[in-house]
Amino acid sequence: MKRVTKTVSACIATLIFVITVYSAFPGALIRFFSQLETQTVMAENLLPGQVVEIRLGRKYVRPHLWVAAAYTMIPPSTGYPNLFQTADLNDGIRLEFSAQDAAVIYATEQGNSPGAVVLPQLSKSEKMYRINIEAVYGEYINIRTNGTSLVKIMKPAPTFLLNHILVGQGFDSGRKFTGSLLEFKLFVVEYSYNEIFVYVLLWGIFLGVIAALKIIPTRS
Repeated sequence: MKRVTKTVSACIATLIFVITVYSAFPGALIRFFSQLETQTVMAENLLPGQVVEIRLGRKYVRPHLWVAAAYTMIPPSTGYPNLFQTADLNDGIRLEFSAQDAAVIYATEQGNSPGAVVLPQLSKSEKMYRINIEAVYGEYINIRTNGTSLVKIMKPAPTFLLNHILVGQGFDSGRKFTGSLLEFKLFVVEYSYNEIFVYVLLWGIFLGVIAALKIIPTRS
């Protein structure tokens, strides 16, 4: 009976370990499972009117994307200039401006009906803005401006591509950015919480078995 009690205790301790690690340290596990790819475009490397194409090191199927940008804006009299895009037409995510406002436009499962988050406060001239966009494929898009959380959209969920990333222009030459880009950073990673959970669970079971074998005395 004593051996059984110790074995059960070891199993309970293992389960607690798995739950604790999975719930408290997902960031560390994500970094373990994923290779975070970072791309940065600084103002001193970007001439007025210049367009920079970012090429990623791999293809992402269900990416987790972060974009951080700082800029000053000259509102256009006509057209729709873009600060950046991740894919052509309505297949990616882009920050687009008009004479009245700005908008984050992103691809959804609806195809030619993209999602749009209108940001009227981000297009005034001669003022520096900071915008952070976080998008998780199939889940949500989160937007922060000047350090303040602005909106989190879960429906329609973003289903964007990262196959043609341009900084300083959209998908044609008529969409060149009309402001001054001070900084642009892009972070992208791909991971699965299910894979992380299975990994931790297997290691937890393994450690639990080792602990149980050490607790239970063996006959010589």
